[in-house]
Amino acid sequence: MLYSIDSKYQKKVFLGFLFSSIDRLEYYYKFDNPIKIQDLFNIASLITLPSETEGRGLPIIEATACQVPIITRRYYPEEVYSAVIGENMPESDMLKVIEFKDKIDTQLIDDIIIHLFEDKDLNHNREVIQKRFNFELLEKDMIYALRKLYDNNSI
Repeated sequence: MLYSIDSKYQKKVFLGFLFSSIDRLEYYYKFDNPIKIQDLFNIASLITLPSETEGRGLPIIEATACQVPIITRRYYPEEVYSAVIGENMPESDMLKVIEFKDKIDTQLIDDIIIHLFEDKDLNHNREVIQKRFNFELLEKDMIYALRKLYDNNSI
C-alpha cells in the first residue's frame, strides 16, 4: 500500500497500530504511564480501518471525535456500520468518511489527500459526534434498554 502512494508522501507515513491491545488490562499494567487511544488519535493525521468486521464501530466514532479523517471499508455487521455512519439520517447528521472496497487506487489516494488538507468535513464530523454520541443520549438509551429488559421480565 505504501508504494502505491506518490513518493513525496511516502516519507510522511510513519506509524500504524492495532488498537485492540491498548484496550486490554495487561497493556495498562506493563507501563507506568500507558498511552491511551485518544492520545494516538490526537497525533494521527489519518486513521485506516481495513477491518471486515467491527463490533461497535468505535474507531470511526473515536477518530471523527478527534477530528481525524478516517478511511474505512464497509464492515460486518452492516447494520452497525450503517448506524454509526448515520446512513438513514439527514445528511447533516451523517458522518463523512472515506470509504474503500477491496484495494487502494489512485482516486482513493486523491480523496485522502483532499481530506487531509480540508477540514470542513472534520468539523462537520465533530459536530455530528457531539450531537449523536453524547453522555445524555447514552444515558437515555441505557434507561430505555433497562426498562425494556425489566418490562420483558416482569410477566
